[in-house]
Amino acid sequence: MPPDFIPIRNPSGRPAIPAGLPTAPDGVRTQSEHVPSGFPETLEEIQELLREARMVPERSGDTPVRSQAASEETDSNTWALPPVWLLILAVLPFWTVPAAHVISSPETATGLFEYEVPYYLANGRAIWSRGNGFSYPNPYDPDPAHPNLYFHWLLWGIGTATATFQLDPGTVWLGLTFFASLGFSLMTWFLVRFRLPGEHLHKTMFLLACWGGGLLSAAGLVMHLLTGTPSGHRSDLVDLFLSLDPGRGQWFLNWGRNSLLATEAVYHLLVAGAWLAEMRRRHVIGTVFAFLLATTHPWSGLELLLTVVVWRSYCRVKETRRDEQRSASVSLITAVVMLILFLGYYKVWLPSFEQHRQLQHVWELEWTLQALPAFLAYGLIAVPALVRVGAALRQWTGRQAEQLKISGDGDSVRVECGTGTGRTWSEGDSFLCCALAVAAGLSFHDRLIPAVQPIHFTRGYIWMPLFLLGLPVLTRWITFLLHGSLARRAVLIAVLIVGVFDNLTFLVASSQRQLHHASGFRLNTEERTLLALLNERCHHQMVLCDSESLNYLLPAYTDARPWLGHHFNTPSYPQRLQRKEAVFSGHVVHPELVPPEVEILAVNRLTDQAPLRHSQDWVPLRTPGVDWQVWQRTAVGN
Repeated sequence: MPPDFIPIRNPSGRPAIPAGLPTAPDGVRTQSEHVPSGFPETLEEIQELLREARMVPERSGDTPVRSQAASEETDSNTWALPPVWLLILAVLPFWTVPAAHVISSPETATGLFEYEVPYYLANGRAIWSRGNGFSYPNPYDPDPAHPNLYFHWLLWGIGTATATFQLDPGTVWLGLTFFASLGFSLMTWFLVRFRLPGEHLHKTMFLLACWGGGLLSAAGLVMHLLTGTPSGHRSDLVDLFLSLDPGRGQWFLNWGRNSLLATEAVYHLLVAGAWLAEMRRRHVIGTVFAFLLATTHPWSGLELLLTVVVWRSYCRVKETRRDEQRSASVSLITAVVMLILFLGYYKVWLPSFEQHRQLQHVWELEWTLQALPAFLAYGLIAVPALVRVGAALRQWTGRQAEQLKISGDGDSVRVECGTGTGRTWSEGDSFLCCALAVAAGLSFHDRLIPAVQPIHFTRGYIWMPLFLLGLPVLTRWITFLLHGSLARRAVLIAVLIVGVFDNLTFLVASSQRQLHHASGFRLNTEERTLLALLNERCHHQMVLCDSESLNYLLPAYTDARPWLGHHFNTPSYPQRLQRKEAVFSGHVVHPELVPPEVEILAVNRLTDQAPLRHSQDWVPLRTPGVDWQVWQRTAVGN
């Protein structure tokens, strides 16, 4: 039962809470100035009261803190492992997208089901193909003099698997997605259990944390029905449901959707671990998680480091005892030093190189989160969070909380009445407010300063603090509807359907695109043979392919350097794309237009290659298969 009052014992060992306080009609304890008769006479009764309340006040203050027994029970609940089937069930819906990719064409499916996936694999492989085994250059910059600037341990692991152990990139990615999503699921479970110790709905709330979203798909459907489909445009489910979802849902504004990509699942696993550690004042563990994230991802790393600094600053100001102040100061200084080193690397050292400055200029995009999508994404889950914060504010201002002072035998005690939110305000609530403030500030920084991809800071980092903050309120509401009349249960079912509608429609639409080959990368036998040949014969040589997708996949599968590749990481990509199209225009190769630095051409046999055969600058290489022909320049730069 929720603690409506807080029992304690006085130093003499006698009970300090009367057993028979009069109760108002609404169940709230009334105030009394004297101790009435009827104290519990047995230790068992007192222990029962303590078990129900689970909270006792501090020795010298008014703020409730957990007793030792309750703290041990909460720790046990927090780290209690769920059944494996529940962890799988939480992320199983998100596995439907890669499953649809594989099922759509088992012979050609690569496992690289989203556009950004080859980019991560290419960076990892570059550590060994063009880097020094530790750091690496931009794999989509063909400049052979590009310095080794970047290091990310997660990409190092991916590159080691593909380049050193020669594992198939798609197999590595799908395997990492499977295990990382399970780790993501487990850490999300720990977060929910920490916020709901002993609650009977913790499994339901855990699934809601992974499946829940907002109102983007519902609003998109309404808008589509009102405006209709443009003439001549064949609408698919993405157009039907995801028109208002930024990036057609690919920015992952809610929490659970991030389990879809292996890298995002790892990032969010680390964030959840850091959040949990900081809320439990385990600053050393929080530092480890923050360090791991900061050394493998710039956007989430900055967000987490700022959150930790803000939170630990709050903890330092709040501490009054000298020994605790010293410990809080050390933790804060550690976080500040990590943030300074992080900013020094990304804002000082990397920009000192011209190659990175050019890349950073491309990255400074105004990818912003507009007001309407933000409201639709977070408005639904913000309601219980606002209710909880509002109740706490009323309590702090004296409009909701009641104080009961009991005097007897020289003893006195202060009792907090319930706020109606299921729990008094805790340090976890304060931390979540810090995390929410940092995430919102970064996600909407374009309102104050020039935009640098502000939407990159969303990724569920706004949604999840709101969810966790309002979790006690949401649990009470669901319990009220669940144990009510049939009409209430119908309302509950409708609310739950609306709550998961965003992810449900996103997964159905994304799976449809995979089944129709509208998304993801596929390679037939001839294309795989071509990539194997280029990897064997063209180490570190600059390659230009007749296919735009093959150009992009080159550094993920081979040690060659692509002249054209990633949309945003290839220097001067629009100009290079135009030149590539000119080289192969009219289904004819124009050797005179091939950039002089290109050493290898991979040309589809359906393209007229007669100009190459008549050119003295190019010689054909023996190429297995019938779909592609590889040409090598005889004298580079002529």
